[in-house]
Amino acid sequence: MANRLLRSYRRIIMRLGEHKDKRRAERARRLLGWIACTSAPMTIEEAQQALLVRPNDRDQVYNIVAKLDVIEMLGPIVEIVDTYIRFVHFTAKEKVVNTVISRLMLTSL
Repeated sequence: MANRLLRSYRRIIMRLGEHKDKRRAERARRLLGWIACTSAPMTIEEAQQALLVRPNDRDQVYNIVAKLDVIEMLGPIVEIVDTYIRFVHFTAKEKVVNTVISRLMLTSL
């Protein structure tokens, strides 16, 4: 059961990164990272603000274009509960965190 669940999460995460709209894929990846790394659940508004930040661009202008549709962007790996974004299960968060750490380690070699 656990292996099947982890394979399902892996497929979902890979699909997010393989979206034909590369900008959307990058936003989904960044949002997933924010949700996985926060110590407290994020609201949709907080997630929208987090996606506006570009660490390497000190002269950026913050423009909110439209309301963020978290479920459409991240699919079945997260849910909205009382305006907070949460992973559907603790194993989903573990898979995301492990995937991110693995990629960081590979790119730093």
